[in-house]
Amino acid sequence: MGMTPKTSSSTAVTMTELVLPYHANVAGNMHGGEVMKLMDSAAGIAAARH
Repeated sequence: MGMTPKTSSSTAVTMTELVLPYHANVAGNMHGGEVMKLMDSAAGIAAARH
């Protein structure tokens, strides 16, 4: 009972996130930790699909 391999395109994730003022610093740049958190969520979803 082997698993059939999947391509990377079949496990791709597209996420949309609203960036609110508390996600950014005074210069308007999003905090790096918030970006890393979103990347971690997307990676988890892709891994679960794969």
